[in-house]
Amino acid sequence: MSKKIPVFFGLFIAVIVIVIVLISHPQKKTVSTILQKKPAPTKEVARKLKEYTDSSGFKFSYPENLKLDIKDISSSNSMYADLTLTSSSKKGQLNIKVNDITKTFFDEFLKDKTTIQTKLDDVDAYQYQEKRKLVTTAYDQGVQFTLTADQSQEKNYWFEINKQIINSFKFVQPQTPATSSGGGGEDSVVFEGEEVIQ
Repeated sequence: MSKKIPVFFGLFIAVIVIVIVLISHPQKKTVSTILQKKPAPTKEVARKLKEYTDSSGFKFSYPENLKLDIKDISSSNSMYADLTLTSSSKKGQLNIKVNDITKTFFDEFLKDKTTIQTKLDDVDAYQYQEKRKLVTTAYDQGVQFTLTADQSQEKNYWFEINKQIINSFKFVQPQTPATSSGGGGEDSVVFEGEEVIQ
């Protein structure tokens, strides 16, 4: 009987030590647990929406109280769109960039990131956390679409804006400049097919 008391006492002490260690060392947060844990919705996101359609072939809706800044990309050979949404009352922003990229480079870019899979319209997209920014990126036909929500100050607010844009994002037919339907001037090019020589 005297041998059983030290054994039970030792087990009791071991259980207490394990409980103290588990309580004092909270669970390590991973990127996937951060991304899956959704912040509480904020009531400050405007209910009225504006729709933006980009000539490069996509559209989305965003709250009307945000300012949309469209950067000039005419001097770039690889950039199709560079947009920034900002709020006059909230710190932070959301950027949308569309640029050329190879599938190999896109896969290499994502290789070292812990991502969760989502959708951008009907295209597979990937989300990851990077320095207090929530990044959503997708690849389609040689083009990378990247949405970056800066959540360093107003996390819940920009999370809701990001969600709104992703949920409303649609690919559309790219807009092409209007062509004149008249007289075959010097600038007109007509493709007549191949000539077969026998």
